[in-house]
Parts: sequence; C-alpha cells; structure tokens
Amino acid sequence: GNIGDRVSVEPLTAFMNDPANDHYLKISAAEALGRIGDSSAVEDLKAFMNDTENHLPLRIKAAVVLGKIGDPSSVEHLTVILNNPEIDSTIRGRALEALASLKNVDVNSFAKIYLDDPQSDMKLKHSALKVLGKFGNSSSVSYLGEILNHLENDNSQLTLSAASELSS
Repeated sequence: GNIGDRVSVEPLTAFMNDPANDHYLKISAAEALGRIGDSSAVEDLKAFMNDTENHLPLRIKAAVVLGKIGDPSSVEHLTVILNNPEIDSTIRGRALEALASLKNVDVNSFAKIYLDDPQSDMKLKHSALKVLGKFGNSSSVSYLGEILNHLENDNSQLTLSAASELSS
C-alpha cells in the first residue's frame, strides 16, 4: 500500500504501544493516524487516553485525533472522559473539543454545564468557550454574550476568551 493508507494504521498503533519508543515520536504517530482518519485506530486511541502511564501530551493528542477521525463509536468514551473529574482537565477539554467535531452530539449543553459550574477549572472553561465559539449555534452566541456581561473582574482571562470567541 501507499503511505497514509489504512495498512499504515497497524504499524503506527504498534509503534505507539511499544514502551521503548519516545513519547514525542508517539505523538507524531498519533498525528499520522489523524491524517489517515481510519476508524480502525479508534480503540487504540481510546486506550492511550485512558492509560495514566502515558505521557500527558500523548493522551491529549489521542483525544484530538479521536475528534479528527470522527467515528461515532468515540462518543461514549469521550463523554466518560469529559465527565470524570479525576482526569486531567486538559484531557477533558480536548475530549469536549473532540465531541464537538462529531456529528449529532449536542456539545452546547456540555459546554454550558462546565461554564456554569464554579468548580470547573479554567482549562476546561476555556475549552468550553472554544467549543461554543467554533461549533455553537445562535443560542451559543447569546450565551457567550451573557458570559461576557456577567464575568467577574477576577476572570479576565475567561472574559478575553469569551470576547475572542464572539469575534471569530
């Protein structure tokens, strides 16, 4: 086969599964899986996200690639990751962004939950704003405007993010 064909998926996932390989090279392999876009990589990518022994950037990249591949079988897994407060908030944010890129997923409600929750950390709130700005509908624009009007002064970074998403 050609480089980038489906036949490349198995060697790439095998490379990522080999503990002897460098974390950053594994991230490159994950990016290649995203470019190939074949759903046969989905189960391995889910496993990389779950494995706390994996380097954090690899787990984050696995979430991003799941969104790129766009396989509907990822929805349940990404939702579980998103709703688990024990998981790093950057991974949870990328899970939310990945969900947003999948069809037939109402990410507006997910994003609003995390924006409204005072316990949500700032990384997750930034991802929620990004999702509303990029994938939201007209009610999302209204919601972003409300957020902008009601944020306290100590949330200046969040205010800037809301304004940025409204302008994009």
